[in-house]
Parts: sequence; C-alpha cells; structure tokens
Amino acid sequence: MFTGLVSHIGTIKTVQKHASDITVTIEVDEYFCENIKLGDSISVDGVCLTVVDFTQNSFTVDVSMETISCTTFSNACEGLNINLEKCLTLSTPIGGHLLTGHIHGVGVIHAVYDDGRAKIFEIDMPEELMKYFAPKGTVALNGISLTINFVGTQGIKISCIPHTIEKTTLQYKQPGDRINVEVDVLMLYLDRLLTNESTDDVRLLDIEILQRIVGTSRTEH
Repeated sequence: MFTGLVSHIGTIKTVQKHASDITVTIEVDEYFCENIKLGDSISVDGVCLTVVDFTQNSFTVDVSMETISCTTFSNACEGLNINLEKCLTLSTPIGGHLLTGHIHGVGVIHAVYDDGRAKIFEIDMPEELMKYFAPKGTVALNGISLTINFVGTQGIKISCIPHTIEKTTLQYKQPGDRINVEVDVLMLYLDRLLTNESTDDVRLLDIEILQRIVGTSRTEH
C-alpha cells in the first residue's frame, strides 16, 4: 500500500528487454536506498514493483508483460524521470489516500495551463474509467495522490500547487504525454457491490446498506 505522496524523483538508468518482459534499473540518491531490502515494494510512477537488486544509488525491478501492456512502462526508456514512493509502514502518516499500486488504465494529458500559481491539467481518460471519478474525489496519476476538480464527458481536470509540481514529474509533463491512472479503490468496490450478479433481493439489500451509510454520514456532519 502507498499514500500517493511522492518522496523522490528517480531516473531510468537501463532497460533490459527479455522475450516477454523487461528489467529496469532506476538511479536514485543514496538517501532513498537506505533500508531498501530485496523483495521490497516500491511505487514507480504509480506501479507497485518488487526490488530484485539494489546498490547504494540504484535499484532494479522486473516488469511483467501484463504490467507493460496496461501502463506507461510500454514506453520505458533510459533517461526518463519517474516518481517514487516506498511502501507504507504502520508509522507512516497517510497524507494522501490509500493506493494499491495497481494501475487501472492510461490517460493522456490534453492540456496544461497556469491558474495563478497553480497549474491545471486536463486529462483524457479511458471511457471505462469515467464512472469512477467524482468532483472533489481522489485519483492517483503516476503515483501522485490528487483531488479531482472537474469531471467532463471524456476526462477530468486537476489543479496542482507549486510544491506538487516541483517535487514530482508533473513538472516535465506536456500535452500528449501518457500517464498511469489508479482510481479510488473504494469506487471499485462500490461499483462491484451495485453491479454484481447476485439476486435482486441481495442487490436491494446492498443498496439499502449504502443508503444507510450515506444517511449516517450526512447526519454526523
């Protein structure tokens, strides 16, 4: 699990191609590599990957054919800057929102423009993901926990403060760039709950439970 608060920007040092997958070595500063162990999970541009080797200033991960097919790792190349976050511990503050590191699709940046000191990113999304977005809801883009400002018919808008731009690879992004998308996991479970193949009676019970939860939340606030 991760929080979507990017701690470092790494740089892809090498991409070794195999028959059906790749091995990627990522260069980082020595501070990031402190306490890294074989088998650790690291969010790499939002993708949960396992450390298979490391040095004082780099670590190596294997990227499967499945991950390549559904993420921006299909375009992985030497010199590419990427967002990094180590996995949660019991003492880690959750400043963003809970992320699994499982990418649900790839969006395309449609436009980037200034809004005062902030920057607005308009991102076209895969049609099948649009139902999971809500204004003021959350989304992870390349592993960054972000708030959704606006939901349109084909995509979303997000607003990024200068700190987020400076500390992540959003500073390098331009229209046309592809970006990994992880939707809020709660939205996935709600969708499954309401569209499952259970009997009508069970489905009605699911909806009634959700209505009670929402009603209680409104009462408490």
